Amino acid sequence: MSNYTIEEVRVLVEVFSELSLIRARKLWILVRLCDIVQTMKRLNPEERTVLFLCGMCGLGQDKAATHLGVDQGTVSRRFADALVNLNYYINRKDNYAIEPRGSTSVTGQGLEQ
Repeated sequence: MSNYTIEEVRVLVEVFSELSLIRARKLWILVRLCDIVQTMKRLNPEERTVLFLCGMCGLGQDKAATHLGVDQGTVSRRFADALVNLNYYINRKDNYAIEPRGSTSVTGQGLEQ
């Protein structure tokens, strides 16, 4: 899981009692969503934007391409790269063998945990 800022930890602690009232499955989903939102900050802006528009907002890739002023192939590539990179960053403590897609500088070693 990704690192949290002190403010994010504070908020999670403050609302813990409310969150604990939610059935276990819903709490599991909520925690995972928090991890995804936090981890998205590590994506480059182009990937983050496409992931937000197509994945979280449900905008079609054709409409996202028009909105962003790029072709649909670019949106499709950015979306695929964003998913691979999000998976890498959210799981990086357990999986150093996989590098972010398109990355030439990250080796998986010496990364801050």
